[in-house]
Amino acid sequence: MEAGIRRRLVFAHPEILKAVPEASLHYRGLALLSLKRVQEIAGAVETWERNPSAARVSDDKALRVCRLYNAIIGSIILDSADWTLENGYRNVLATLGISVTIPKFAQLWFDFGRFGVCVGRTV
Repeated sequence: MEAGIRRRLVFAHPEILKAVPEASLHYRGLALLSLKRVQEIAGAVETWERNPSAARVSDDKALRVCRLYNAIIGSIILDSADWTLENGYRNVLATLGISVTIPKFAQLWFDFGRFGVCVGRTV
């Protein structure tokens, strides 16, 4: 992994998902996971990503989802000698396909770029 990347941009943490449920979209994309696959393994996250104001993120579910995302993201990074965050963003785009509108996607990246304050909430 390239030096200088903030870990929270690459690896999920339960507190981040509880504070900013839509961040699941970012980590799920880095892990190249579909919504269906995440639901099969760790539980549904569609509400987190599509309607975060209605999302209720329990400690247990946030931990399960983070473990899934981080196991796969870590494996991707370890299997690539030259992994960069830009590669990760390409994974996110490949995972998303046409499921998210461009304005929502652009806002998510803007929020992640500033990550200290995401979607109006301090993390």
